[in-house]
Amino acid sequence: MSALPARRWLAPLLLALALSSGCNPYHPQLAAAAEPAAPPKAAPPLAHDIPPVGTSGLTDFGDPNRERLIANFRARQAGAAAGTLSIVQLGDSHTASDTFTSGLRRTLQASLGNAGIGWIAPMDIRGQSHMLVKVRSTHWQLTSSRTEEHPHFPLGGNIAMPTREGARIRIELRQPDTSLYRASFLVRQTTTGPALLVEDARGRRQPLAPRQPGEGWQRVTVDVRLPFSITAPRAQGAQLGGIWLEKTGSNGVIVSPVGTNGARQTIFEKWSPGWLEQLQATHADLIILAYGTNESFDDKLLAEDMATSLRAGIRQIRRALPDAAVLIVGIPDAMDRARPAPASCQDRRPAMHDTVRRVQWEVAREEKTLFWDWKQAMGGACPMLEWQQREWVGKDLVHFTMEGYQESSRRFLSDFFGFLNQP
Repeated sequence: MSALPARRWLAPLLLALALSSGCNPYHPQLAAAAEPAAPPKAAPPLAHDIPPVGTSGLTDFGDPNRERLIANFRARQAGAAAGTLSIVQLGDSHTASDTFTSGLRRTLQASLGNAGIGWIAPMDIRGQSHMLVKVRSTHWQLTSSRTEEHPHFPLGGNIAMPTREGARIRIELRQPDTSLYRASFLVRQTTTGPALLVEDARGRRQPLAPRQPGEGWQRVTVDVRLPFSITAPRAQGAQLGGIWLEKTGSNGVIVSPVGTNGARQTIFEKWSPGWLEQLQATHADLIILAYGTNESFDDKLLAEDMATSLRAGIRQIRRALPDAAVLIVGIPDAMDRARPAPASCQDRRPAMHDTVRRVQWEVAREEKTLFWDWKQAMGGACPMLEWQQREWVGKDLVHFTMEGYQESSRRFLSDFFGFLNQP
């Protein structure tokens, strides 16, 4: 297939981005942001005293699937590709709220088609949300990899278990949609006996029965219309690890946030080996890694340890998804409220803020991934305080308001479209 001229296929994407953010699509600042970023200069070896990164835009350090990703986007814009383009973002609380990823989803689906919802947590979890669905659970117990140990944590690190007969989980859409969804449930049947039961909007009841009970996590797939509920016929008979929702027969984009509040990238090490097979089942074309904020508050953090873990995670992901591009998101700006306000902006940042940014940038270069510098994209000499004046950040000066996350996703997409527009 011959490639479309870049300006021709990129223009609708930029228009969708502009309309979703309520701005003028032909504003000169937006046009400038879409220009390819110059590659950064080579950085010195890792050290504890790491200078600011000083990059801007989205940098490609030679991802082996760069051309595949660009061709996929171009083919879809031309209407020449079928199936789903899947983007999965793994991260901390910035990801768990879905406020950043929802901006990506809205813009990309408006232009390239809506293929569905993607990954959602197995039950409602405090501090986590999804902008497309509401999850309500009654008489289910959560085990989280952030705070607990368990030999069978799946992708996402959450296990939901019914505590009594009739325990119920309900999944409903925030906006009406009569589409038929192919729902894949990650189920671990811990005992013999009746399986979990799903009932959808049509009143159709289907068992979530793994083919081999007692053999670990298994995917059970059924077609449903939302809303639907999951009911446990007995206490502790089965566990639920997550749900994947994709429209049947639809072409387009899915953007899935797989986030955990308070998580570090090392959380991968707490998940069972099967999480990579479960990630593989998402058929992701792009994996985004967005950790680092929690690491930056650890004044005992060793740069080499963080780099080693990040490298290992990238290599694991590439073995599971050899055709997927990998993008590291550098941490955004943040302030440590424990540091006195009269201090300079730099002195008020978390102790290891610059160290984490440098590690992320260095590993992206060494592992040849894509890299987006969130802090640099925020702009200004002291971005977090400047965004505070615009009411784009929360009182903790670490997290963002809805408007702040949406602005961040708009700036990411502007840089991402610039990357896609490169010759």
